[in-house]
Amino acid sequence: MNVENLTSEKPRPPQRSDMSLLENIGKTIRQGWDVAKVKGEQSARIGRLRLEMIRLERERDQQFARLGRAYHANSNDTAGLQPLILEIDRLTQTIRDRESVLAQLLEQDSTPKTSSPEEPLDFAAESSQKPE
Repeated sequence: MNVENLTSEKPRPPQRSDMSLLENIGKTIRQGWDVAKVKGEQSARIGRLRLEMIRLERERDQQFARLGRAYHANSNDTAGLQPLILEIDRLTQTIRDRESVLAQLLEQDSTPKTSSPEEPLDFAAESSQKPE
């Protein structure tokens, strides 16, 4: 066989078996992309939730400091401390709610999903209590 014959040969048209192989590769790549997309979105939600919990804990610490200053300034006036106590309780409950949502997200992240990646995940609890 000489070099001229190799360059002048036309490539053969793809056969059905070649197309099914390419289709399978394309399908596998799309499925992998979908899984990576879902995992990325879930990781982003987890990160945002952790940041929000840190912010809430700092805010609660500030409220504890205000409560301590108010108590030491006037320990006889416990009625004036009630709004601070209520705010601390509200922040504590919000933090507990976020911890619960975070635990669900981490549990979903660690368990293999048998459903399709197109199925939306339910994070209604995460978005139900947005901070003001």
